[in-house]
Amino acid sequence: MTEDISDRLNRLSETILDNESLTDQLDDDSAKVLFDWGFAALSTVVAATDGMDKIQAESRMESTMRGLSRLMRLVNFNFSEPTEIDADTLDQIIDQVKFIYEERYQTPDAAQRAQFLRAMNATKHSSQGMILMLRQWIENSVILDGKKPTLIEE
Repeated sequence: MTEDISDRLNRLSETILDNESLTDQLDDDSAKVLFDWGFAALSTVVAATDGMDKIQAESRMESTMRGLSRLMRLVNFNFSEPTEIDADTLDQIIDQVKFIYEERYQTPDAAQRAQFLRAMNATKHSSQGMILMLRQWIENSVILDGKKPTLIEE
């Protein structure tokens, strides 16, 4: 990782850690899972700025941070207690994911979203488990370097 990339990643990671509103409604274990997801998303996006001039990279990272902050707040608010997730909430989350990953995110169709909601709402997970399940489902639709990422394990 070049110095610029490392500096960018460190700076943005600190921004996430310093913003209590991103995880203030979650228990510590759930907050850690959400932070881990946020840092993984940041790493992916910041790595894509390698080779960009400073202005291009800053612009890209600014838009990513807006989407990532919105995503984390949505998860913080909607996953603070194990509850059913509705289609509108999932669509709001997907909108932010598209903002973060741009063309690398293959938006699930209506049938895939409905199937995920049925699976999510039929399974009694903790908040932590719900966030992990959402992350796996989202990351399964992100294409990195022409291939899908290795999914995380719960």
